[in-house]
Amino acid sequence: MPVLVEAGHHVVTMDLRGRGRSEISPPGSYGWDSHVRDLLEIADLYGADSFDVIGHSMGGFIGMSLAAQCPRRCSRLVLIHAAGEPEPSALPPITKSISRLGRTYPSAPDVLSHMRAAGAMTPWDESWDSYFAWELEPVGDTVRTRTDLAAAGEDSAYASTQDVYGMWPQLRCPVLLVRASKGPWSQAAAWWFHGLTPNGSPQRSATPGWLTSTPITTSY
Repeated sequence: MPVLVEAGHHVVTMDLRGRGRSEISPPGSYGWDSHVRDLLEIADLYGADSFDVIGHSMGGFIGMSLAAQCPRRCSRLVLIHAAGEPEPSALPPITKSISRLGRTYPSAPDVLSHMRAAGAMTPWDESWDSYFAWELEPVGDTVRTRTDLAAAGEDSAYASTQDVYGMWPQLRCPVLLVRASKGPWSQAAAWWFHGLTPNGSPQRSATPGWLTSTPITTSY
Protein backbone atom coordinates (compact mmCIF):
# COMPACT_ATOMS: atom_id res chain seq x y z
CA MET A 1 0.00 0.00 0.00
CA PRO A 2 2.68 2.58 0.86
CA VAL A 3 4.23 2.08 -2.58
CA LEU A 4 0.94 2.89 -4.28
CA VAL A 5 0.41 5.95 -2.10
CA GLU A 6 3.94 7.17 -2.77
CA ALA A 7 3.25 6.77 -6.49
CA GLY A 8 0.37 9.23 -6.17
CA HIS A 9 -2.60 6.87 -6.01
CA HIS A 10 -5.56 7.42 -3.72
CA VAL A 11 -5.88 3.96 -2.12
CA VAL A 12 -9.06 2.63 -0.51
CA THR A 13 -9.17 -0.81 1.14
CA MET A 14 -12.44 -2.63 1.68
CA ASP A 15 -13.49 -5.41 4.04
CA LEU A 16 -16.15 -7.41 2.22
CA ARG A 17 -19.53 -7.66 3.91
CA GLY A 18 -19.40 -10.34 6.58
CA ARG A 19 -15.63 -9.93 6.89
CA GLY A 20 -13.27 -7.92 9.06
CA ARG A 21 -15.04 -4.85 10.40
CA SER A 22 -17.77 -4.61 7.77
CA GLU A 23 -21.41 -5.37 8.54
CA ILE A 24 -22.59 -8.97 8.80
CA SER A 25 -25.64 -8.83 6.56
CA PRO A 26 -28.57 -11.30 6.59
CA PRO A 27 -28.49 -14.72 4.88
CA GLY A 28 -29.15 -14.45 1.16
CA SER A 29 -27.30 -11.13 0.83
CA TYR A 30 -23.89 -12.46 -0.21
CA GLY A 31 -22.40 -13.54 -3.53
CA TRP A 32 -20.05 -11.76 -5.93
CA ASP A 33 -22.75 -9.48 -7.36
CA SER A 34 -23.55 -8.14 -3.88
CA HIS A 35 -19.87 -7.43 -3.25
CA VAL A 36 -19.62 -5.69 -6.64
CA ARG A 37 -22.49 -3.39 -5.67
CA ASP A 38 -20.75 -2.61 -2.37
CA LEU A 39 -17.53 -1.78 -4.19
CA LEU A 40 -19.32 0.51 -6.65
CA GLU A 41 -21.11 2.26 -3.78
CA ILE A 42 -17.78 2.97 -2.09
CA ALA A 43 -16.34 4.27 -5.37
CA ASP A 44 -19.35 6.56 -5.76
CA LEU A 45 -18.86 7.91 -2.24
CA TYR A 46 -15.32 8.89 -3.22
CA GLY A 47 -16.45 10.33 -6.54
CA ALA A 48 -14.39 7.79 -8.50
CA ASP A 49 -15.99 7.33 -11.90
CA SER A 50 -13.26 4.88 -12.90
CA PHE A 51 -10.62 3.17 -10.81
CA ASP A 52 -8.11 0.32 -10.64
CA VAL A 53 -8.98 -2.82 -8.68
CA ILE A 54 -6.53 -5.13 -6.88
CA GLY A 55 -8.16 -8.32 -5.63
CA HIS A 56 -6.71 -11.32 -3.82
CA SER A 57 -8.34 -14.74 -4.12
CA MET A 58 -12.11 -14.24 -3.98
CA GLY A 59 -11.48 -10.49 -4.15
CA GLY A 60 -9.98 -11.14 -7.59
CA PHE A 61 -13.11 -12.91 -8.80
CA ILE A 62 -15.21 -10.03 -7.50
CA GLY A 63 -12.91 -7.67 -9.39
CA MET A 64 -13.41 -9.76 -12.53
CA SER A 65 -17.18 -9.58 -12.07
CA LEU A 66 -17.03 -5.82 -11.70
CA ALA A 67 -14.81 -5.40 -14.76
CA ALA A 68 -17.07 -7.66 -16.83
CA GLN A 69 -20.32 -6.00 -15.73
CA CYS A 70 -19.09 -2.39 -15.63
CA PRO A 71 -16.17 -2.07 -18.06
CA ARG A 72 -16.35 1.73 -17.95
CA ARG A 73 -15.72 1.76 -14.20
CA CYS A 74 -12.71 -0.60 -14.00
CA SER A 75 -9.61 0.96 -15.59
CA ARG A 76 -7.13 -1.79 -14.68
CA LEU A 77 -7.39 -5.07 -12.80
CA VAL A 78 -4.79 -6.91 -10.73
CA LEU A 79 -5.62 -10.51 -9.80
CA ILE A 80 -3.58 -12.13 -7.02
CA HIS A 81 -4.10 -15.89 -6.80
CA ALA A 82 -7.30 -15.67 -8.84
CA ALA A 83 -7.50 -17.06 -12.35
CA GLY A 84 -9.75 -20.12 -12.42
CA GLU A 85 -11.12 -22.92 -10.29
CA PRO A 86 -8.95 -23.87 -7.29
CA GLU A 87 -6.81 -26.95 -7.68
CA PRO A 88 -7.55 -29.83 -5.24
CA SER A 89 -4.14 -29.24 -3.63
CA ALA A 90 -5.29 -25.71 -2.68
CA LEU A 91 -8.20 -27.01 -0.60
CA PRO A 92 -6.29 -28.07 2.57
CA PRO A 93 -4.90 -24.52 3.17
CA ILE A 94 -8.40 -23.15 2.57
CA THR A 95 -9.88 -25.53 5.14
CA LYS A 96 -7.20 -24.55 7.64
CA SER A 97 -7.95 -20.86 7.13
CA ILE A 98 -11.69 -21.41 7.57
CA SER A 99 -11.06 -23.39 10.77
CA ARG A 100 -10.55 -20.12 12.68
CA LEU A 101 -14.14 -19.00 12.08
CA GLY A 102 -17.14 -19.52 14.34
CA ARG A 103 -15.00 -20.01 17.46
CA THR A 104 -13.90 -18.07 20.50
CA TYR A 105 -10.33 -17.99 21.79
CA PRO A 106 -8.85 -17.09 25.18
CA SER A 107 -6.84 -14.23 23.66
CA ALA A 108 -5.58 -12.67 20.43
CA PRO A 109 -2.20 -14.43 20.75
CA ASP A 110 -4.07 -17.74 20.90
CA VAL A 111 -5.73 -16.96 17.56
CA LEU A 112 -2.39 -16.14 15.97
CA SER A 113 -0.83 -19.28 17.44
CA HIS A 114 -3.69 -21.35 16.00
CA MET A 115 -3.15 -19.91 12.53
CA ARG A 116 0.62 -20.29 12.67
CA ALA A 117 0.27 -23.92 13.76
CA ALA A 118 -2.27 -24.59 10.99
CA GLY A 119 0.41 -23.84 8.41
CA ALA A 120 -2.05 -22.25 5.99
CA MET A 121 0.29 -19.27 5.45
CA THR A 122 3.97 -19.97 4.98
CA PRO A 123 6.31 -18.39 5.65
CA TRP A 124 4.61 -16.56 8.51
CA ASP A 125 5.65 -12.98 9.22
CA GLU A 126 4.31 -9.96 11.09
CA SER A 127 2.05 -8.98 8.18
CA TRP A 128 -0.06 -12.07 8.92
CA ASP A 129 -0.23 -11.05 12.59
CA SER A 130 -1.73 -7.73 11.51
CA TYR A 131 -4.03 -9.39 8.98
CA PHE A 132 -5.67 -11.75 11.45
CA ALA A 133 -5.59 -9.36 14.43
CA TRP A 134 -7.60 -6.84 12.38
CA GLU A 135 -10.73 -9.02 12.37
CA LEU A 136 -10.77 -9.85 16.10
CA GLU A 137 -13.32 -8.51 18.57
CA PRO A 138 -13.69 -9.04 22.33
CA VAL A 139 -16.45 -11.29 23.68
CA GLY A 140 -16.43 -11.08 27.46
CA ASP A 141 -13.06 -12.43 28.55
CA THR A 142 -12.42 -14.06 25.15
CA VAL A 143 -11.99 -12.96 21.53
CA ARG A 144 -13.47 -14.16 18.26
CA THR A 145 -13.08 -13.44 14.56
CA ARG A 146 -15.62 -11.03 13.15
CA THR A 147 -15.47 -12.76 9.78
CA ASP A 148 -18.71 -14.72 9.68
CA LEU A 149 -18.62 -18.45 8.97
CA ALA A 150 -22.08 -18.38 7.38
CA ALA A 151 -21.04 -15.52 5.08
CA ALA A 152 -17.99 -17.49 3.94
CA GLY A 153 -20.16 -20.54 3.36
CA GLU A 154 -22.73 -18.62 1.33
CA ASP A 155 -20.04 -17.03 -0.83
CA SER A 156 -18.43 -20.44 -1.39
CA ALA A 157 -21.77 -21.91 -2.45
CA TYR A 158 -22.30 -18.96 -4.81
CA ALA A 159 -18.83 -19.41 -6.31
CA SER A 160 -19.60 -23.04 -7.13
CA THR A 161 -22.34 -21.84 -9.51
CA GLN A 162 -20.14 -19.36 -11.41
CA ASP A 163 -18.22 -19.84 -14.65
CA VAL A 164 -14.95 -18.04 -13.89
CA TYR A 165 -13.45 -18.93 -17.26
CA GLY A 166 -16.49 -17.49 -19.00
CA MET A 167 -15.74 -14.06 -17.53
CA TRP A 168 -12.31 -13.79 -19.13
CA PRO A 169 -13.49 -13.01 -22.69
CA GLN A 170 -15.69 -10.24 -21.23
CA LEU A 171 -12.76 -8.31 -19.74
CA ARG A 172 -11.72 -5.24 -21.71
CA CYS A 173 -9.32 -3.57 -19.30
CA PRO A 174 -5.61 -4.40 -18.84
CA VAL A 175 -5.23 -7.36 -16.45
CA LEU A 176 -2.16 -8.31 -14.41
CA LEU A 177 -2.04 -11.84 -12.98
CA VAL A 178 0.11 -12.41 -9.91
CA ARG A 179 0.94 -15.69 -8.22
CA ALA A 180 3.14 -16.79 -5.33
CA SER A 181 6.53 -18.30 -6.05
CA LYS A 182 5.40 -21.47 -4.25
CA GLY A 183 2.05 -23.17 -4.15
CA PRO A 184 -0.40 -25.21 -6.23
CA TRP A 185 -0.33 -24.59 -9.98
CA SER A 186 -3.38 -25.21 -12.12
CA GLN A 187 -2.20 -26.77 -15.37
CA ALA A 188 -5.73 -26.61 -16.76
CA ALA A 189 -5.88 -22.90 -16.09
CA ALA A 190 -2.40 -22.41 -17.52
CA TRP A 191 -3.33 -24.01 -20.82
CA TRP A 192 -6.72 -22.29 -20.94
CA PHE A 193 -5.29 -18.82 -20.38
CA HIS A 194 -2.33 -19.17 -22.74
CA GLY A 195 -2.78 -16.55 -25.43
CA LEU A 196 -6.26 -15.56 -24.24
CA THR A 197 -6.72 -11.82 -23.93
CA PRO A 198 -9.31 -9.48 -25.43
CA ASN A 199 -6.67 -7.97 -27.74
CA GLY A 200 -4.99 -11.27 -28.57
CA SER A 201 -1.74 -10.57 -26.71
CA PRO A 202 -0.08 -13.29 -24.59
CA GLN A 203 -1.46 -13.77 -21.11
CA ARG A 204 0.51 -15.17 -18.18
CA SER A 205 -1.21 -17.53 -15.78
CA ALA A 206 -1.68 -17.29 -12.03
CA THR A 207 -2.15 -19.85 -9.30
CA PRO A 208 -5.85 -20.05 -8.36
CA GLY A 209 -6.56 -19.71 -4.67
CA TRP A 210 -9.27 -19.04 -2.15
CA LEU A 211 -9.39 -17.35 1.24
CA THR A 212 -12.38 -16.47 3.36
CA SER A 213 -11.43 -12.92 4.34
CA THR A 214 -10.47 -10.97 1.25
CA PRO A 215 -9.99 -7.21 1.25
CA ILE A 216 -10.27 -5.44 -2.07
CA THR A 217 -8.05 -2.47 -2.78
CA THR A 218 -9.05 0.24 -5.20
CA SER A 219 -6.90 3.08 -6.38
CA TYR A 220 -7.58 6.07 -8.60
